[in-house]
Amino acid sequence: MICSRIVESDEFFNLSSGARLLYFYFNLAADDRGFVGNPKAVIRKCRASNKDANDLLKNGYLLAFDGKAALLIRHWRVHNLIRKDRFKESVFVELLHAMYLDECDAYTTDAQYSDRPVLPNCQPNDNQMTPQDSIGSLGS
Repeated sequence: MICSRIVESDEFFNLSSGARLLYFYFNLAADDRGFVGNPKAVIRKCRASNKDANDLLKNGYLLAFDGKAALLIRHWRVHNLIRKDRFKESVFVELLHAMYLDECDAYTTDAQYSDRPVLPNCQPNDNQMTPQDSIGSLGS
């Protein structure tokens, strides 16, 4: 799913048509966390240019990582909510340790959102249930 609030904004329409098309192709190629592991192939596939990709980076639609070929779609979580039973973890999950979620649930590296990490540092305990003795509680 693509959020119209993002792709129908004036800011998005200020991008070139090639950059806009590339953004949609990146969304098609992304994994369940929003990483595109083969950005050069996607650029070639849709006949876009490196300038189009750089425009998406410069305007905050994509995030890049030093020394990695992968790109991250910044608004992935705004566009997509994937059910837990269908979610497949990204091979780039280690890159998320330095990422936070801003007030719009978009990925960011801005430390002002350090209280909202993408990946929590602790193990969740919400799946643990206290056993109940329903037989003994009938008052027999």
